[in-house]
Amino acid sequence: MFQSISVFYNKLDRVIVQDKQGNDLTLPVTDHTGVRITSKSGEHKIVMFDTMFIKDTLLYGNKSHFINIPIKPFLLRDISKLEIQK
Repeated sequence: MFQSISVFYNKLDRVIVQDKQGNDLTLPVTDHTGVRITSKSGEHKIVMFDTMFIKDTLLYGNKSHFINIPIKPFLLRDISKLEIQK
């Protein structure tokens, strides 16, 4: 038996980021764009960028576009770094 599962998409098509030198870059968001989320405790997860969203004080995301594999939400105050991966 298969169940229909929907994956949230935030509909962003580009993001403005800073490189290590502090220069602003505009990157296109594709279905291959990932984000490595690192907490202050050193825990990290990689999620698909276009599945990330913030609600209240939590950051949510999904590890895949094909099946629903959500991450345990991160508290915004506990995030130390976000890294965009192509």
